[in-house]
Order: sequence, then C-alpha cells, then structure tokens
Amino acid sequence: TRAWHVAYGQSSGAQESTIAKSLRNFEMYVFPIIGEKLIDSIKPRDLSRVLEHIETTGFGEVYDKVKRRLSAIFAYAVSKGYIPESPAVHLKGCLTKKKEEKHYPKLPLDRLPEFFSRLKNDTGVPLTKLYTEFALHTFARSSEMMFARWNEFDFDKSIWTIPAVRTPVKGCPSSHRGAKMRKEHVVPLSRQVKDILMEVRQYSGMGQHVFPANHDLNKFISENTVNKTLTRMKYDTKTEVCLHGFRGMARGALALSGLFDRDAIERQMSHKGENEVEWAYTHHVEYLEERKILMQWWSDYLDENKTKYVSPQEFRDRLLSDARNGIQSFKYGKLIKFQMAMLNAS
Repeated sequence: TRAWHVAYGQSSGAQESTIAKSLRNFEMYVFPIIGEKLIDSIKPRDLSRVLEHIETTGFGEVYDKVKRRLSAIFAYAVSKGYIPESPAVHLKGCLTKKKEEKHYPKLPLDRLPEFFSRLKNDTGVPLTKLYTEFALHTFARSSEMMFARWNEFDFDKSIWTIPAVRTPVKGCPSSHRGAKMRKEHVVPLSRQVKDILMEVRQYSGMGQHVFPANHDLNKFISENTVNKTLTRMKYDTKTEVCLHGFRGMARGALALSGLFDRDAIERQMSHKGENEVEWAYTHHVEYLEERKILMQWWSDYLDENKTKYVSPQEFRDRLLSDARNGIQSFKYGKLIKFQMAMLNAS
C-alpha cells in the first residue's frame, strides 16, 4: 500500500492534501484490520470485512474511496508480480446500504420579501451584508466565494472565472481551494452582482482579496459568515435556511420558471454530469450564452421579490404576456422567442 501510494502521488496529478488523505484513510480503517497480513494471504472476505467496518462507522465517502483504492492497490501488486490475481475484483459488485441524502434547508420562495426585509435591518457590518447578497445572487459554494480574488473578475465581459486551484495565502488554511470540482468554473455576472461588487470594492478594492477578514486585508472572511448572518436575522440554519440552501432556492426557481434547459441549470450549478470525461472538458463553457441569461433572470427575480412575493411561473408569464403584446426584452429575447414558438406549436 505504501509503495502504491508513492506511485499514486507521482502519477495522479491530485492535490497534495488528497494524496495524503488517501494513505491516512488506510492507516485509520484498513491497516488495523489487515495491515499485518502478507499480501498473498489476503482473501476477498478479508476485504469485505474492512468495508463492513467502514460502513458501520457511517463514513460513506471513506467507504467509496477505500473500495476504489483497494482495487488499485491489488492491481498494482499484480503488476509487480507480488500476487497472481487480485482478491479485490469482487468489490465492484459489493452491495452497500442506501445512503441517506443530506438535504440543506432552503427558504421557501414565498418568504423572499421577509428575507430581504430582515437583511436590510441586519446589524452586521456592510461587507457581511454584501457578501450575503453576493452569495444569494451567485449561489456559489462557500470556498469559491470566500477565497475569491479580484483578478478572477472580468467586468467588461461580465464573467467571474473560478480557477481549479488558487494561489495559497500563508497563514490561511485551504486558501488554495478553487472550484469544488477542481475544474475551472464560469459564473456570468448579472447587472445586480456587478453593482454589489462595486460596493464591495469600497471596502476591499485596495487589496487582492474580494472578501477579506475584518481589519486584515491579507486574510479572508470566515466560512461561517453567511450562516452567522442568517442566525442574527433570526433564522435557524439547521431547519430554515443556510448558505448552501441558497443553491437549492435558485435551482428550484429556475426549474419552476420553465424557461431554461435542465442541462444549462446543472452546468451553472457546477454539478458533475453522467459522462465525467465530457464534463471535465465542457462544463465551464457549455450553455454559456443561456447561462448568462439564466443568471440575469435569477437576479431580476430576486429584485421582483424584495417587497412582494411573485412566483417563478408568474414572473415567466409576465414576460410571455409582454412578448404577446409586442414588448420584447432584449435580455430574454432568445428565451421568449423559443417559449412563444412552443406555445404556438401546442
């Protein structure tokens, strides 16, 4: 295993933290059970016992990774002539308990006017409120936002390009983290997001970090900033809404609008597609033109709900009604043309 680990570190191209964690999982969960066995004495049932032990601990992600790496390690042993065949071949069909999907609480869309009222009256520092607004409008992941640098933003093209890996900052753990899927991710900037960033520049424009820590431009805002803000706004972040719940709110509204291609929404959410090879090469640019309209629609929809609730369907129907009356919105021109064609066809 340790010999495989050296080879894996030299050839995988994975981040150092991932490489180190791959061995640490074995030290914690595998070696205590079969670490002293000679490799040619290990049977399929021994490997099953290891996985059963991990499964009982409830660490589903560790289970999947150890399962894959056991296969890789024994394939490595076969290639080196230590054993004639791999006892890990059977693991591919190994059954596991169905994992409970983790659901992050998201605020019902009809409570958006209440949300904006509470945010307006929040007593937090201005940068904290702007960060919360930015998070809602972009529905990006926490590390993608908190470690953002000004040079990632192209205001002329209205694009935020989140790199796969960022330059680490001394004294700031995890500051190297970029897009979660470790592939460059593009976020089109709506007019409202650019306005938010212009305000943010008043507080952090003199430094490199978009959202620095209070009183230290060389560090970053806390990962819990948004959730602390929500708690101060009298929301329960375990049952009502949390930062990650913003993603679910946006995903739900975009789907309910009926205006956007499902794949375009999934690309903007930066969800991994079924074809991982295709996804690796295309996810950051595919459907980009539609995603630009999608992001502007979401920001406009949020604006519509600042004082009175409007459902995604109502907002869509208003656009279609305007189109029927000859009032065309340039921002949604392509989408309206498509929707009108669908209505005429039906």
